[in-house]
Amino acid sequence: MSPSRFAVVGSGWRAEYFFRIAATRPDRFEIPAVAVRREEEIERLSIEHGLDALIDSRRLDELELDFVVVATAPETNADVCEELVERGYAVLLETPAGIDDEQLDRMAKLASAGARVQVAEQYRYQPLLAARLAVIESGRLGPITSAHMSVAHGYHGMALLRAALGVGIDEYEIHTQVHESTITRGPGRDGPPTANELDPSTRTVALISFGDQLGIYDWSDDQYFSWIRSLRFAARGERGELDGYTARYLLDSGEPVEQSLRRWDTGLEGNLETPGHRGYLLGDDWVYRNPFPNDRFSDDEIAVATVLNHMAEYVATGEQFYSLADSVHDTRLAHRIRDFRG
Repeated sequence: MSPSRFAVVGSGWRAEYFFRIAATRPDRFEIPAVAVRREEEIERLSIEHGLDALIDSRRLDELELDFVVVATAPETNADVCEELVERGYAVLLETPAGIDDEQLDRMAKLASAGARVQVAEQYRYQPLLAARLAVIESGRLGPITSAHMSVAHGYHGMALLRAALGVGIDEYEIHTQVHESTITRGPGRDGPPTANELDPSTRTVALISFGDQLGIYDWSDDQYFSWIRSLRFAARGERGELDGYTARYLLDSGEPVEQSLRRWDTGLEGNLETPGHRGYLLGDDWVYRNPFPNDRFSDDEIAVATVLNHMAEYVATGEQFYSLADSVHDTRLAHRIRDFRG
């Protein structure tokens, strides 16, 4: 099977994920070119990644591509996506789908017109979150009545909440509360903190009613990198609940069961296999298997690589995995909560 050929528009922090994944798995993914805006990026991408870069994105038309990844600045994602769709490309659009109502309206129009666009909403494919969603989808907990999500911000959090609840693009009602406090400075994208100082911390809690189902969004801006703020995930159903790593549910006989999700990694504690992540078990049931078990990917890289797999399948079959319409809906939900904060 030949690798999927895709170009990337953009060369920032998020685009680097696609570069690393393609370099690690050239049998699965190939990047013939990267479209950039600055001349200095051409040399950097050649030296650091061995990639050919173009200033004029129209030169992509000279290449044979399966799809194009749009990973530009948030404010330009929608514009670039529209242009590529007009030129006939299938597009994997990085989040967000739009930064305001005007852009989201345009993206909604594209979706209604049948544009071949999927969105790189990767969180549901991170191993632990994929395992948790698999437990929910297995039916062990029965119909899900509520979910509490404190694992990702904004539109990512909305996408996960809807996935856990199993709701579509439905009517909703939101009640939001914001709490301001302080927190000792933690690490960030640039590394560990250089000073032991206090920073402001904003916690946003939103109760979102989807008919008779309740979603609880709970997020602090510092959680992604914090050493002292944990990520939380819980879902309740008619026959059980999943709280963090622990599932409690009733068997058909009515007997209660308690099981824990257990991560299986290789290359640790004397194990001589290739370092990697195999998956998650619940009891003796593999609820999640990593499609890239022999690659030294971080969990987020596994998720992005999984998105690329799904995009290749979408191009071949038309099977959607996270549509532009879904992304627009989740972003609008997130903006409702953001605007309350503002």
